[in-house]
Amino acid sequence: HDFMDYNPELDKGGADGCLNMDDANNKGLLACLAGDNNFTLHKHYNRICTKVSLADFFVIAGEAVMNFTRGTYLQKFPEKSPVDFRSRFSYGRRTVAQCSEAAIRLPDAEQGCSEVERVFIQNLGLRWRNAAALMGAHTLGRARIAQSGYDGWWSDAKNSRKFNNDYFVSMLANGWVPEAAIAGNPKKNQWKLSNVARSTDGKVMMLNSDLCLAFSFDPIEHIDLDASSQDCCPWVEPFLVLDAIHTYNKGEYCGVKLSEREGWNQPFIEGDLASKVRMKEQRAACCDGRERMNDCGSVLHPTGFAGDAVHDFANNETYWLQVFEQAWGKATTNGMPHLKELAKCEERRVPKGSRRITKRKREKQSDRKRKRRAIRRARGVNARHEAARYPGQKAAMTATTSTTSTTSHHGSWHDMMPGL
Repeated sequence: HDFMDYNPELDKGGADGCLNMDDANNKGLLACLAGDNNFTLHKHYNRICTKVSLADFFVIAGEAVMNFTRGTYLQKFPEKSPVDFRSRFSYGRRTVAQCSEAAIRLPDAEQGCSEVERVFIQNLGLRWRNAAALMGAHTLGRARIAQSGYDGWWSDAKNSRKFNNDYFVSMLANGWVPEAAIAGNPKKNQWKLSNVARSTDGKVMMLNSDLCLAFSFDPIEHIDLDASSQDCCPWVEPFLVLDAIHTYNKGEYCGVKLSEREGWNQPFIEGDLASKVRMKEQRAACCDGRERMNDCGSVLHPTGFAGDAVHDFANNETYWLQVFEQAWGKATTNGMPHLKELAKCEERRVPKGSRRITKRKREKQSDRKRKRRAIRRARGVNARHEAARYPGQKAAMTATTSTTSTTSHHGSWHDMMPGL
């Protein structure tokens, strides 16, 4: 939310560390920043506040969350692509203390893709493909009525903790129906998952500004989706997203195992009776059992403002990550002309006269220390063992040593001072 208030005409806003907490779009963010117990952004920032600006810290924190949640995903699927924010990161953002005018610049999800165009295309300077990629961050987290007025996960409950392309997979491998007036509020409307075989593990939803990327109510007249007034079902035939279904969605389409439905992996053929029968079955599976429900746009091709991009991202996660990183870099550096790149490790210079301790040398030093400690422990064990076996001998040796030391001591003093 920090970088979305950028104003290109005034060259103000952007990733400047200023969030207007009075804005309804930011409701709940303050509690998120404060955190609970030891997991507080405020506490962690206090440790480095004299070295890192708050504006830089917000960007770093966002990238850290994406890195961490991508890492948990890679633990299960190590063959997937990692993310690389470090090589693109630049620092030196200046923190702005007041930004009361930022509220009018944030997007209104109710207005669909007209708001995506205003904020992401016109203000942030992105293209539709980049804007769609950046919206993929919705794969993390969820919406709550107490905060935003909306209710549910963009991905399912499990995927909402993983930085992956499930946002796009969910959009095209499922069906959706409008859900008007959330909690009785006519200003809050969304689309809910409508698969007949849908899971009961949490509520999955999409906003107008999400689904408009892939679907439109009328592609010819360019009428945007609106859950408050339209009665249609956004869905596409499974042939368009076969890679997404088998690679990322466990072979499921609208809650049904695709392998269990004969012919569902085949493309629709105009005039073919079998294709028409399959399409009715697919619509019923995706659209809450309603075979004759109106489709939002075409089921044969995504007709939204970024339909091709959503299709590509759903079928190829690596490609989405590449475009996302580019879009993220652009969005977080708008209006920041004096940023500096991080130094590369191999380019760091060691001043003359300073000691460079290599990793190999540190390992040798540690080995020597471990050996010395082992020798000292062994000597101590041997000494205690001998004392336990010959206790009388120890007392005799102690007495002899004491007598010898005393005699030697006095003799030396008399030799040195014969007059005493």
